Amino acid sequence: MKSAFVKQFDVIHTILDKENPLTIGNGDFAFTCDITGLQTLCEEYTTIPLCTMTNLIWGKQKGIGDIPYRTYKKVSDHTNIEYMTDTAAPTYESYRDDWFKFDLFKLAFIYENRPLESKLIQNINQRLSLYEGVIYSSFSYLNQRIEVRTKIPQNHHNIQIEVKSELEGLQVRLYFKEPSSNRFGALPKESKDYKVEQNKIIRSTSYAEYILYYRTNMEEENLYFKCNGASFLTISLTNDFEDDTSMQSYFDKAKALDTLDEELNRRMVLSLYLMKVNTLGIYPPAETGLTCNSWYGKFHLEMHLWHHLGLIRFGLYEYVIPSLRWYLSIIDSSRVRAKQQGYLGARLPKMTDPRGVDTPSNIGCLLIWQMPHLLLMLDEILQQDKTALNLEEYLPLVTDLIDFMSSFYYLKDGKYHLDSPLIPANENVEFSCDTPIFEECYTLYAFQVFMRWAEEYSISYDFTKIKDILKNYVPLEIKNNCYEAYIGCEETYTKYNHDHPMMIGMYSYFQSSIVQPEIVYNTLLKILECWSLDDTWGWDFPMLAMAANRLGHKRLAIEILKKPALKNGYLKNGHNPQLPKEALPLYLPGNGAFLLAITHLFEGGQKNEG
Repeated sequence: MKSAFVKQFDVIHTILDKENPLTIGNGDFAFTCDITGLQTLCEEYTTIPLCTMTNLIWGKQKGIGDIPYRTYKKVSDHTNIEYMTDTAAPTYESYRDDWFKFDLFKLAFIYENRPLESKLIQNINQRLSLYEGVIYSSFSYLNQRIEVRTKIPQNHHNIQIEVKSELEGLQVRLYFKEPSSNRFGALPKESKDYKVEQNKIIRSTSYAEYILYYRTNMEEENLYFKCNGASFLTISLTNDFEDDTSMQSYFDKAKALDTLDEELNRRMVLSLYLMKVNTLGIYPPAETGLTCNSWYGKFHLEMHLWHHLGLIRFGLYEYVIPSLRWYLSIIDSSRVRAKQQGYLGARLPKMTDPRGVDTPSNIGCLLIWQMPHLLLMLDEILQQDKTALNLEEYLPLVTDLIDFMSSFYYLKDGKYHLDSPLIPANENVEFSCDTPIFEECYTLYAFQVFMRWAEEYSISYDFTKIKDILKNYVPLEIKNNCYEAYIGCEETYTKYNHDHPMMIGMYSYFQSSIVQPEIVYNTLLKILECWSLDDTWGWDFPMLAMAANRLGHKRLAIEILKKPALKNGYLKNGHNPQLPKEALPLYLPGNGAFLLAITHLFEGGQKNEG
C-alpha cells in the first residue's frame, strides 16, 4: 500500500475532541493520548479512556473459594458434566478478573502545580501520522506555543516524548493510579506505591510488580520533568531505548486495495492502523485491544479470527504468526479440559489470558466455534506462503482440535448431531439447542480442510469417523425456504431475531458445501427484512456483506457495509463503538471483520470453499 494513499487518511484535530483520542503502539504496548499528545486531560476523556497498556505486565490476584461449577447432563451419553457457569456462586467474579490488564502510568503536562486547563488550550493542531505511527501535537497555552511528538517504536517497548515549549515553568509529570480491571484500567485514586532509583521506577502494587526505565535531558524531581526548550523523555518497559521506522514497512507490505469509495478507504486504512497498534502482539487480542479494558483485558478466542484473518489476506501474516504460536503453549491444558469433559483431543478456552485457563461464564464456557479458527488461519497463511511457518509445529494441536470436534458429534437415529450443552455463536438461544447451523457447517468444513491437508502434506490420520460424519450429518433445518438457527427451531426470525445472524455465517468467510445458495439468498433477504440490526455487533455487517458478495450481489454487499446502525459506525479515529454499550466504546473485531470483507469484495477474495 503506497504511502501517499495511507497519508491522505491521517487523523487531524483542530479542536478539542474528547470522543476521538489517538493511540500509538506496537501490538504489545500502547499509549492513548488527548490533544496535548499526553494524557493531561484524562479526567475529561470519559468515553474512550486515556490508558497506557501492555501485554507484558498483568495484574494478578488469586480466585478465592470453590470454582463456580454448574452440573449439566450431556445429551450424547446422559453423563454429568461440569462447566464454570454458575453466575450465582459467590466466587464467580473473583475467578473472572483473577488476571487483568491495567493502566501502567499516566503522563500529563503540569503548569503551576496543576494540569493544563482545557479551556485555556488554543490553536490546536494535532496529526496522527499513520504511515509513521507518530502523533504530532501543537497548541498554545497562555499564548505560548507548545509542540509535542509522541511515538512508540514497532520493535521496542518504549514511548518517546519530545517537547518544544515557549512556556516557562511547563513540566511533564509521570504518575500512577491504583490498578483495576475496570474499563479505565485504574481507580480514580492516585497511588504512591513506587520508588525511584537511578533512572528507573520500581513499582510494587497488590497486583503486580514492574520496573519502568527512563532517559531524559530534563531536570527531574519526584517524577516531575521540567521542560526547557527542546526536551525529551523516553520511558521503557524493558530498558531498551532503541527506535525504528517499522510502521512504514507494515503499510508497505499491505496489499494495495482501493475500494474507489472514500469512506470505505478511510475505514480500511484506519482499521489497518488500529489493528497494528492494538492487536498484533504475542497474544490473541482483547476486544478493545490495548486502548482500554473490556472483559478485564482478557482475550476471547472466538474473536481471534475476526481480528486477524483479514490481516492475513492483506498479506500481513508475518505480524499475526506470533499470536498463533501462543496456542502451542496451551496444548496441555486444552487436552486436560477435553478429557475432563469426556471428549477426545483438545478443547480451547473461550475467554482467557496468557495461561490459557477458562474464565467462568454462563456463555463462554459452552462455546465451540473457536475450535476451527486456528486451522483456517494457518491454511490461509500456507496458501499465500508455504515457507511462512513450520506446519509440523502446529500439527499436534490441530490434530487434537479435529479429534475434539469429531468426538463432539454423536449418532442419533442414524444421523450425527452436535452434543450439548452447547451455546452457539448467536448467543441468544438455549444451551440445550440441537446442532446449531453455523457450528455444524463450520466443523464439517474444518474436517474437509484437514482432509485436504492430509493429502497435500502426507499427514497420517484415521478419518473413519470423520468420513462417516460427512456422509451422515443431520440435515440443516429449513423453514419457509430459509435456514433456521438450529434443528427444531421455529422462532429464528421472531424470538431470536437479534444478536449474531449466524444462519448466514457459513457463506461468509468460508463457503460451506452443504448449503444451497438459493436458500442462503432467501435467508439473507429475510435477515435484512426482519432482524433487529441495532442489536447486532460490529462484525455482523461484514459477515452479511461477504455472504451477499458470494451470492453475486456486490452492490448489496457495499450497502450492508455502510448500513446506518448503532454498532456499524466508525469514528473519526477509526474506532467502531458498540452503541449504546458504555463498556465497548471501541470494538476491534468489527474493524478486523471489515478488513476481511474488503479483501473479499475488492480482491476477488471468494476463497475457502468446501
